[in-house]
Formats: sequence, structure tokens, C-alpha cells
Amino acid sequence: MLLILAAVAINLTIGENGIFTRAQEATIEHEKASAREKIELVLADAVVEKKFNPEYNENEFLDNFIKRSLPNVGIKENEIELNGFAFELDRSVPQLGEYIGETTGLRINEIKVTNKTSNSISVEVITSNAEVETYTYSYKKDGEGEEAWKEAGKDSSNTFIFSNLEANVEYNIKVEAIDNEGNEAEKTISASTEVASTIETILEEGDFVNYVDGTGATRKCLVLYGPENAKYSIYGIQVISMECVEDLVLGSNADGQFNANRDLYNDGINYLNNATQKYLNATYAKSVRCVGSVPDNPSYDVAGMYYSSLSYAAPYNGTFKDLDDNYTTDWEQMKALNVAYPGKDYWLASRLAYGDSGMTVFGMKKGTNQGYDSGPSAGEICWIHNSVGEIANTRTNGLRPVFTLKPEIKITGGDGSSETPYELGV
Repeated sequence: MLLILAAVAINLTIGENGIFTRAQEATIEHEKASAREKIELVLADAVVEKKFNPEYNENEFLDNFIKRSLPNVGIKENEIELNGFAFELDRSVPQLGEYIGETTGLRINEIKVTNKTSNSISVEVITSNAEVETYTYSYKKDGEGEEAWKEAGKDSSNTFIFSNLEANVEYNIKVEAIDNEGNEAEKTISASTEVASTIETILEEGDFVNYVDGTGATRKCLVLYGPENAKYSIYGIQVISMECVEDLVLGSNADGQFNANRDLYNDGINYLNNATQKYLNATYAKSVRCVGSVPDNPSYDVAGMYYSSLSYAAPYNGTFKDLDDNYTTDWEQMKALNVAYPGKDYWLASRLAYGDSGMTVFGMKKGTNQGYDSGPSAGEICWIHNSVGEIANTRTNGLRPVFTLKPEIKITGGDGSSETPYELGV
């Protein structure tokens, strides 16, 4: 008797009409009704769009309108599916038709947006009913036609990063999945990239930045002076090229060039600053200068004239400008950031002049690894010898520009590391 009662109890609980079965059916009916209600609410809004929006059409416009409100909906021709429940779609009204049934086979349940930046959208795809072999990831800007879809990549992974996107733009993201039996599933969502942050809120001294210069070349630069600098209000954000952009010759050792070299030496600060101008890209930077010039006044030049008490050099007194310490601010900052030597000698927009009993020399300072701790050395282009007299010389060193970025420029990508510098945008 007890066994019979137990069998009856089990049947009432888990049998075809048992409590569990009825509860399961009730849950499914509730979920189906919920899916229908959500779609019908959106379609009611679509009817209003149809009446008042001249851009409305019952194809792409309707699909995108529905997907904006229901990101996880699936639409294929005259069928619409939400949360595993499929219905007929009468596009002419638009309205829902008959219930088709639960979707079986491979299904994309959801495309989750897991991260967004100003130039990327990361997604995770949730599927059911089958093992996915290949995902195809595509995108287009919202509002563009079907011909605008671009394939971003194929992968066996259900996570993907759409990169190199534009800031503050809404995109349609489509995922197509194929299982190992050839069954296919597709889902589309809409997602927007973030508004790009300005350089003032992101950059710090020591960060790396990719700068496209006036010649079209991309230069890896380092933030030499950033928003945290005590003189930010007058310096702005200045970045220095990590490599020399060209080799620059100063002076000539040809006969009769001594006076021309002296003129070049006297105008050396302006000459070096002017040499950097072709690397200015006014889209991103408001000014450019040669490293070693005064950060907030690159043409600063008040050193006065050179005078010597040595008898062989005295006839030249007042014809050469004296040495200066213009370079010191940049030099100390480069040392602090460990970027004072880029692998080759380079010009500094600052003069060096000195003399002894045998010779007096004049030249522009240069950054060099030999002078990393003791200071820059000289790139001499004029010598006055105690017995030979005038000697003209030539020197070749690299040119390192320093760019003052426009404060409204945006960061559109990268992480500021040497491997992945920040990318600039407008």
C-alpha cells in the first residue's frame, strides 16, 4: 500500500500532469507572454514612427528601430524572436502575428557589451543549443545601408574587440555564428563609443603619444611637460620626439667660411627652431621648437656678446654671442624622465663658448650619452687657434622637435605605454 501511495505521489509531482511539469509550463507561458508584450510595445511605437517620420520604411528602418529598444531581438525576414520565442512579423502594419514556437538549434541569446572606449567596443556572445565553431563579427554606423557592413574579423572565440572606431558614434554590431554541423545564427545590436577625453584629463609626464607630424610621418613622442607641471599654465602640454627626425648639418669647413659660420652660430637658436617648423601639424599642435630652447619662449636670446682676455682671441671680442643656459630646463626634465639620450647626438638650441691658452671655440650645444651626467657637449663650428687663427668647422647632429599640443585635442586610443602610445584625435 505504501508503495502504491509513493508511486501516486511521484506521479503527481513529476508526471506528465505533475506539479513540476505544470510549473514548468506556466513559466514558459509567462516568458512567452513577456516576450510578446515587449515586442508589441515597441511595434506600437513603430506605428507612430510610420505615421509621422518620413524616413520610415518597413525594412531596414523598422529592423533598426526594434533593435534599438530590444538589443537582443532576432529578426529574419518576417519572423521575430526574443528570449527563445519566435513570432510572425507583419511588416505592413507593423504588428505581431501568430506564435511560431520556441527556437531550436543554434541560438545567439545575447551580445553583451563588456567595455567601451572612444575608439573601441568589446563584446561577449552568449549562445545556446550548440557548440559554435566560428563567429563572424561585422559593424557599420547606425543609419547606414546594408551595403555598409564591414567584417571586422572571424574567430572561434566568443569575445571580440571592434577597434579603430570613431568617438561618440552609434554603431550596429552583427554577430553570425556557425556550429560544427553548419547551422547558423545571427544577431545584431546597437552600441555607441564613448566621448573622447581631452589630453588635459589623461596625459601625464612620461606618457607616450603617437603624433602625426607635418610631413605625414607618425612619431612616437613622450610627454615632456604635462598638466601636473608647476608651470603648466604657461608651458601647456609639450611632447618631445623620442627619435631624431633628421640629421642637420651646421657650418662648413670650406675655405673662407669662418664668417658665415659665425653668423650661423650667432643665429643658431632661431636657425634650429626654424628647422623644426616643417614637422608642425596644426591639426594637433599649436607650435613646435627645437629641444634646448626655453619652453615658454623658444626664441629667448639675451646672452650678450663674448669677450676674452686672451691676446689671440681679443680681436674677436664683441663679434660672437656668449654661451647661454637656455637648455637647462629641458635637459633636467629629460634626465628626470630618462629620455635625454635617444641613441644618437642631437642639437640643443643653446650656445656653448669657451677658450683656453691654445684655442677658443664656439658652437651649439648637443645632447650626447657621454654628457648625460655632466651636461651637454659642444658641436663647434668656429675655432680661433692661438697660432693658426680662424678655423671653420662643420658638425652633423640629429634634430629633436618639441610640440606644444592643442588643449582641445582628444585621446582616441592607446594606453600611454611605449608599446601602445596614446592616439590623438580631434
